[in-house]
Amino acid sequence: MGQAVKTIIALLVALAAMLAVRTYIFTIYTVTTTLDSSIVEGDRVGALHGLYSTPQRGDLVVFSDHTGQHIGRIKAIPGDTVTIDQTRYVIPQQCCNRCKSTDCHTFLLHTGKGQCVVQKHDMLGKAWKIY
Repeated sequence: MGQAVKTIIALLVALAAMLAVRTYIFTIYTVTTTLDSSIVEGDRVGALHGLYSTPQRGDLVVFSDHTGQHIGRIKAIPGDTVTIDQTRYVIPQQCCNRCKSTDCHTFLLHTGKGQCVVQKHDMLGKAWKIY
């Protein structure tokens, strides 16, 4: 009887560790909309959360907003000038007044459904195509 209890406890600890890793460190996402020719609807991408220090133009990232978690490709980085509807905008160097961080910046992302502006503190991590 004692061996069965130890086995069940070991399985529960392993399950809890696996769920913690999948939730907070490494997650697999399914792409819901085509981003470009390399990432299409139905592809699976993996993302390492919190290990993303320097986003670069062209990187695939997972970010969250009030509607959930999304996947996008960085189109413009801080300091870039973009034209939207014949109006020029400069991507700001500092993201917002909310976080007061000197390391947080704003990025323009292409999500497949359009473009959106995302702050670095809303990015969950860098993603890569699994299959």
